[in-house]
Amino acid sequence: MSKDHVGGQPPLRNTINIHPDKETTPIKVTTMRTHKFYDFNIHAAPECESTPEAMAEIASGYGYAGIAITNHTPHPPRAPKTTDHAGIRIYSGIEIVAKNPTHLMQMIRKHR
Repeated sequence: MSKDHVGGQPPLRNTINIHPDKETTPIKVTTMRTHKFYDFNIHAAPECESTPEAMAEIASGYGYAGIAITNHTPHPPRAPKTTDHAGIRIYSGIEIVAKNPTHLMQMIRKHR
């Protein structure tokens, strides 16, 4: 299976031949799939070995339009060198681990 046909999704580009009538040459038309896919729960260094840029390369190969690096607290992700890498957007986020509602509110204030 090619990377343009990952996870049962149709290819990113579809080429079709249109025959306006039987006497003319067929017209070749290329259409682009307009769905954009994002993964907003990616973990990267220092929580795991891969850098945000390496994760962007992998996600780009699967056709994603963007990813968010959301490590667990207290391991905030290293800021990516760029927010647009390998043709996809990289967003920074945080996955908050809280003990109770009060702790959750404290963590939200801290990371805003």
